[in-house]
Amino acid sequence: EQLDVVALDVPGAAAHLAGVGEGGRVAEDQVPAVAGLSHVADPAHNVGAHVVMIGADKAVLLHAADDAGHRRVRHLQESFDLLLRRLPAVVVQIAQYTALRQRQPLLREIGILTADGKLKNDMIRKYNQIDHYVELVAPMFEQDDSDEIVLLDCACGKSYLSFVMNYYIHEVLHRRCRVIGVDIKEHVIDESRTMAKRLGYHNMTFICADLRTYQPPKNVTAVISLHACDIATDLALGTAIRAKAKYIACVPCCHKELLDQYTMPGLEPLTKFGVFKARFNDVLTDSMRALKLEAEGYKVSVVEYISPLDTPKNLLIRATRTGKVNNRAKAEYDAVRRTLGTTSELDRRCAELDNEFFVTDEDLMG
Repeated sequence: EQLDVVALDVPGAAAHLAGVGEGGRVAEDQVPAVAGLSHVADPAHNVGAHVVMIGADKAVLLHAADDAGHRRVRHLQESFDLLLRRLPAVVVQIAQYTALRQRQPLLREIGILTADGKLKNDMIRKYNQIDHYVELVAPMFEQDDSDEIVLLDCACGKSYLSFVMNYYIHEVLHRRCRVIGVDIKEHVIDESRTMAKRLGYHNMTFICADLRTYQPPKNVTAVISLHACDIATDLALGTAIRAKAKYIACVPCCHKELLDQYTMPGLEPLTKFGVFKARFNDVLTDSMRALKLEAEGYKVSVVEYISPLDTPKNLLIRATRTGKVNNRAKAEYDAVRRTLGTTSELDRRCAELDNEFFVTDEDLMG
């Protein structure tokens, strides 16, 4: 039987449940003293529910629902060892419940939750993608020592990621931050500005611009991008390199540009079927992006950030700027390009960067 979970996250939970302990049962007169049960219609329905303690300040009440959907208490016959084996799943449910509750105003505004705070069925995958993305990029921002984090979301689209990252940096890490979203589509920029205004996020700016000509601000901490289609991912990476961003976290989307360019000398029989040619292209495009970032002086890692059941476009490219030249990676990248016969948008962005000459205000004043 599937167990429902009620999480009690209150200071001194262990003290409130003194004498009950892990695996114990909550008596009727103890339930009101625990507090944190306002979301349960009738606390008395938890009488006799088993208790799992997670640290001194968190308790979990496990109970079940009957066929009619009414909450009822079930005396758990299993040993506490069984409860402990179930604990990882319980903790996940607690984390998801708590996160949704805390983020409700934001998630309602960006269209992930319904008006009454429930996760929309057609947004579950999108929520999972963003949630796992934040989890995997969090260490970048936790270790950063900037006075202000400047986050640049390239090809931001509807800005789901911009808003959630702003919430995470400002509300969870309690850091000063400035978030800039850039997209070529005017209507999504207008919508993002409206949402930011309604949420009172005055530190967020949305700009309608072509990333080919967009001039990034100084001191960009991180460039992020989630499912920017085809060459838009290259434009995002090119912007990050141009801005000398300390961190990059990019999830590519569809790959088209190199499909009709690349050749595999000696391996042509492997790509005579279109589906194989396309899949090789996916791997080649993203692996070359990762190698190009290494050639530009970044330390790179690539992970599957979510199950392919949520989206087949599930690779996350993470990069941290080292400030050092990587001649080995440059030589490897150039050799691969010559073998495959390709030129990507990222190649063009970096070539233009090499040929640019900037005169700054500081140069004139100096």
